[in-house]
Amino acid sequence: MEMYIGKKEMLIILAIIITILIAIFLGVNFGKLGYDYETIADGIIIENKFDNYDSMLIKNYDEYIELLKKYKINEQVFLTNGDLEENDYIVDFINYDNSLKIYNINLEFTDDGINLEYEINKEINDNSKKLIYFIPINKNSITDYKLNNREFIIK
Repeated sequence: MEMYIGKKEMLIILAIIITILIAIFLGVNFGKLGYDYETIADGIIIENKFDNYDSMLIKNYDEYIELLKKYKINEQVFLTNGDLEENDYIVDFINYDNSLKIYNINLEFTDDGINLEYEINKEINDNSKKLIYFIPINKNSITDYKLNNREFIIK
């Protein structure tokens, strides 16, 4: 028994194959809409497309999850609940490109707030990406967080 596939059947099969390929392409390329991020050892890199990048203090896992939701990266887990039981974290936002390296961070606590001094490998310019940088500090060492000054020193 021979099976004959006519032109009409061939066109239907071809249309199905093309539809499947288009769906795969769209799923791969657009499946992460709103979730443009990458993780590195120092933090989470996001696209610079939000209005507010204010440095802040997070003291518990719920605040951390809210931060991730705000920047639409809530499927990313960089810190765990255990991390936030041991430390509080200063969250800072830094313009980022792939060759930026942070060697050291010095914190200075003053009456006016906290001064952050980053030792880095090159000058930081405006960029299409931001690094959400998590700086651990002793649990409950500060209650009211205010960033007073941020300075970058090229080493």
